[in-house]
Amino acid sequence: MMNKRKANKCTLPDVRSGAIHVESEQQFADLMIIAFAKRSYKSLARTKADRYRGRKPSFSREQFEAVRDLLVQEEPIGRIANTTGLSRQTVYRIKDNPTAALAALAMWGM
Repeated sequence: MMNKRKANKCTLPDVRSGAIHVESEQQFADLMIIAFAKRSYKSLARTKADRYRGRKPSFSREQFEAVRDLLVQEEPIGRIANTTGLSRQTVYRIKDNPTAALAALAMWGM
């Protein structure tokens, strides 16, 4: 006759007293799994909050708006770069894709 393992239901113990009484190895294993899952969930939430935002923009919102206004006035790129204190490449980047430049500012909270 084979021994059948009795399945124990794992209920969370009252931890207000600071002591946990574990009645079986299975209950202990279940509590460890629950504790691990809680730590993993907190870690995952922190990771999502600190996700990679890309490179920080080299321009501020004020510089972005100045570049946009000067582009509308059809000023030369070199003059816009000198006026705003940005590189010509940054002005070209804003000119070519203003939506992405604005999204980068928003992502960094600038």
